[in-house]
Amino acid sequence: MPPVTGAWRNPETKLLVIEEPIVVYCYIEPDILIEKVEELVAFVRRLGRNTNQGAVALEYGGTFFTVENFD
Repeated sequence: MPPVTGAWRNPETKLLVIEEPIVVYCYIEPDILIEKVEELVAFVRRLGRNTNQGAVALEYGGTFFTVENFD
């Protein structure tokens, strides 16, 4: 897949930061996603916390989600 370009505003400096995030594609059956959603949420929170992210984005079924609370 070709690289993507993303941007976010640094809350401290108010500057726009442009970067090429790493995109991971995953395909899953809807029933399995529903069954494992708590594990997915735990993984995303751990990923964001361990990699010092401001947010982690997910897209499912055409809906875009961001996770910003990693507690």
